[in-house]
Amino acid sequence: TGNVIAGAGTTDRLTLGGATSTGNFNAGLIGTQYTGFEIFEKNTSLTWNLTGTAGVAAPWSVSSGALSATTNSLTGNIILTGGSVIFNQAFDGAYNGTMYGTGGTLFKNGAGTVTFTGTQTSTSATTVNAGAIALSAANNIGTGALTLQGGTLIYNAGFSSGRNIIANGGGATINTNGFNA
Repeated sequence: TGNVIAGAGTTDRLTLGGATSTGNFNAGLIGTQYTGFEIFEKNTSLTWNLTGTAGVAAPWSVSSGALSATTNSLTGNIILTGGSVIFNQAFDGAYNGTMYGTGGTLFKNGAGTVTFTGTQTSTSATTVNAGAIALSAANNIGTGALTLQGGTLIYNAGFSSGRNIIANGGGATINTNGFNA
């Protein structure tokens, strides 16, 4: 119990580690119980689930394993250099942050729709296993291939993209909403 407070002036980070089981971290405690950190980091092979509703848009770095979250618990910018970020939610929500880095994979699981609104500069691939992702511009997700494993891609605006889109699973759909895509 108690607060975890980082010092000022250096790159203070809180790292989610471990190697033997899945862990849970309440993102709602960032800014209240966990303060002063410049970055939150996920860097081991296991999966950490972010729970709660983030009180602040904390930046995250993911280099290994998986960080599973919802648009309520993961609101800050993401540095994705390996491993995966999983938006796993049954409700609709928006991710307004920026994802950048040179590796890893973005996954969308769960029945809800995640609308990506920020400019993403990562080279990561994106896989939609369930539910949908909604885009208004080609740069709303990373530059890697987009795979629909039964999920849906929704266009909220017309735009062109040189991205490879792979419809790989039963029920994979693309909804252009009448826009040229």
